[in-house]
Amino acid sequence: IDNNPSTISVTTDRNGDADEALQFNADGNYVHISIDGGYSVLSEGFTANMWINPTALGNNSFSDVILVDKNGALSTHRDGSLFYMNSGDDINSDPQLIKTGIWQMISYSIDPGGNINLYANGQLVNSANITLNDFYSDFAITGGNSPIEQSYNGLFDNLEIFRRVLSNAEIQSLYVDGWTL
Repeated sequence: IDNNPSTISVTTDRNGDADEALQFNADGNYVHISIDGGYSVLSEGFTANMWINPTALGNNSFSDVILVDKNGALSTHRDGSLFYMNSGDDINSDPQLIKTGIWQMISYSIDPGGNINLYANGQLVNSANITLNDFYSDFAITGGNSPIEQSYNGLFDNLEIFRRVLSNAEIQSLYVDGWTL
């Protein structure tokens, strides 16, 4: 894991533990996450799971990018929807799903055929099929202008990237039982 030259603040996480969550202020911060072996280790698909606590939605554009992967970017839209951008194959949840000022678990999975599932607080909120591509070489948690331009403003905690597509029951278990399987 590495980050751009800007300072990323740490703060209290969702469990009350000091200096355990990342704080992004939409000011150019991001964290680049390399995958040992590259995306080839994700040939069976992947699931990304994380906790967010947005300070604002749609800070300086229509959406705030939270996590960038090879195929696109997971974002919160200014209307409160969870949104995955992918070269025209965009998928989103209903509006007003994501709230500011509270911790929420969000997850998504993409299988080798391009099937994507979006989850919020352990519940499936939408699914679709997207075009797989090479948008970005690894993963990046973004609160700023790189690797893409929309900026997340809020807290970020407990990112997990699984080397397979988790089932709906496993996603629900992550939400109910804690942040690890």
